[in-house]
Amino acid sequence: MKKIAFAVTNEDIDFHQTLLEHGADEVIYALNGCAFSGLCGFDLDQVQNLDHCSILCTRLFPQDQLEQLKRLLDAITETKIRHVYFSDPAVVELADEQLKPRLLYRPETLATNALDARWWMEQGIGGVSVSPVLTINEVEDILKKCPDCEVTIHGHLLLSASRRLLLSLYAEEAGLDPQITGHNDLSLKEEKRDYELGIYENGCGTFIYSDFVQESLGDVVKFAADGADRFFIDSVRLSHEETVSALDAYQAVLQGADAARAAQALKDAFAATHYTRGFYGQKTIL
Repeated sequence: MKKIAFAVTNEDIDFHQTLLEHGADEVIYALNGCAFSGLCGFDLDQVQNLDHCSILCTRLFPQDQLEQLKRLLDAITETKIRHVYFSDPAVVELADEQLKPRLLYRPETLATNALDARWWMEQGIGGVSVSPVLTINEVEDILKKCPDCEVTIHGHLLLSASRRLLLSLYAEEAGLDPQITGHNDLSLKEEKRDYELGIYENGCGTFIYSDFVQESLGDVVKFAADGADRFFIDSVRLSHEETVSALDAYQAVLQGADAARAAQALKDAFAATHYTRGFYGQKTIL
């Protein structure tokens, strides 16, 4: 079995080396003002010299910001940043030829079939991150027809992104402290549901995450055999301990450890976390 790269998001530069020591091949940071993500953001100069560092640049850029985007991409080209995750096609159009092989298309829920994935790979970029809200059969179909894609295997899933500053608007309407938007532990609960969804706001918009953590320990061997090139772990709302425990567990399973036992050990160690197989067994409307 070929070596699978593990890419893990991070919000704490002091934790960077620990993730590498636990087998992360890349540590991913959200770029300030450029990421549709609940992760806290960093400026390029804060992370560009870190070893095995990649960045999220996954927001959409309006026409009047394309010159600014071009300058940013040119600056990234001169760094040792491993990969740049993106969702806006303008990134490919404006990227220098030297940078294109380092681009990874991650439109969150939109990379849903092999034809799309193959088209993006033909643009000369470094890879495509498959939508994490597909069934197991749909993910496998993409991997078999367009190998070398990335699969999101662990973490709370980003279910909704809006450029509107919904928390700020809510705070204003409800007469709440506007500083509410600076909190990273906020949740919302729909009237007809009995669980809470994580919600974040930054300068790029508002982001809503699943109440559950998707766990794929029973699936990673199959994904690897089907042709996956990279595994993505999102640490949003996960502690450092839980993040490295998950990272250790997935690597152990790929090396032959029993997946069911590894999954149960993770659930026992972090009983407060709601682990599920996400959408692998159920179709969505996407």
